[in-house]
Amino acid sequence: MAFFDAMASVEKEDAEVPNHLRDGNRDAEGFGHGQGYIYPHSYREHWAAQQYLPDPLVGRVFYTPSVQGYEGSIRDEVLSRRELQVAGILENQANGPDTSGGAYDRHFFGAEGKSPTHEAPRGEILTFSPDGKRRDEWTRRADSGRSKTLLEIREAITGLARISRHHRVLVFGADDGLLVWEAGRLAPEGLTVGLCRTPEAKKVLDQYALTLDELDRPILLPMDERNPMAFPEAEAPFDRVIARDPASTLGGLGDFAKAASERLAPNGSITFSARCPALGMRLSRLCSTAPLAQEAGSAEDALYGSGQPPFDWTGETLGAALQRALGSRGFSVSVETRTFRERRRIFDSDLEKWIDPGDSAYGAALAAVLSPDRLGEFRREVANAARYGPVEWEYGLIVCSLAR
Repeated sequence: MAFFDAMASVEKEDAEVPNHLRDGNRDAEGFGHGQGYIYPHSYREHWAAQQYLPDPLVGRVFYTPSVQGYEGSIRDEVLSRRELQVAGILENQANGPDTSGGAYDRHFFGAEGKSPTHEAPRGEILTFSPDGKRRDEWTRRADSGRSKTLLEIREAITGLARISRHHRVLVFGADDGLLVWEAGRLAPEGLTVGLCRTPEAKKVLDQYALTLDELDRPILLPMDERNPMAFPEAEAPFDRVIARDPASTLGGLGDFAKAASERLAPNGSITFSARCPALGMRLSRLCSTAPLAQEAGSAEDALYGSGQPPFDWTGETLGAALQRALGSRGFSVSVETRTFRERRRIFDSDLEKWIDPGDSAYGAALAAVLSPDRLGEFRREVANAARYGPVEWEYGLIVCSLAR
């Protein structure tokens, strides 16, 4: 029955088959058919978080294991993997192609405040090059084990939040679905509300929610575009507010904490994670020539210690800023720094974006220390390190818990 439901939905939407699933024997060169397909059996546990549905149907679910027999034994694993797959797809769509960590690339290498690029609709590709971005981004995600990282982030946030069965939970920025479904499972007798930044993400989450029993579905609300920190009015205050990357600057994170505290029950708590640019990856580590690595490292130290947003904070300064934002409201602030490591592929398009002095804060910092010839040599060194496969990519994540 699930098969026939899926066929009917595709026909009703008149949706295009994703290019990586099309027959590559006929039109691979002209249209890119079959390019970017990931063979699941080449990866751990024979599973890869690739998108197989057409874009209009992302988030639709046609089969959910029952709680009986063998299906019951695989149900939790299937649901968890499905949620991580949708989270990875939505994370990528929200931040544009060629990123592997939400707003990571923009904060660490790009100009702060620049709008993320969004992909064009993925219908027929009329021109195709073998190093296409779609293939690169799927290859990167499969190689990196991004799903494992997302799972660790989810466990870090929900573990600190200590959500009980009866709690009322607000998920701020629920767009990728990473936290909202888990919150619903942890608080089946309470209430889960997800606040979504974009209508597109809300539509996908609404589609996915249809697979749940009506009483188990979260309430999904749109965020006020003019005032993102305007939390929804509720009949009763929330016991828990949780979020992933609610803001990128010190001031923005303080504003989030203050706004969340105004919707919180007397014994409630706020738990969130934030990517810390000052603890970001240093490309100089990939440089094999010691003098050049030292020169580039000096430029990186100057950039990350510049005191300019978004590089002007660490876990310690964030804790102090949150205390100031909350004033005398009686909150205790706990701040933990966690280091995450992923295997990441670096492509030429990444290096062009990062090392361009006119378009990247990182590139400008390097250009201030390195001559044009040395900058070109550094780029070649990093490209050579990345040529033979994924590199070890390290970044810092701050996890905060604010409790009364």
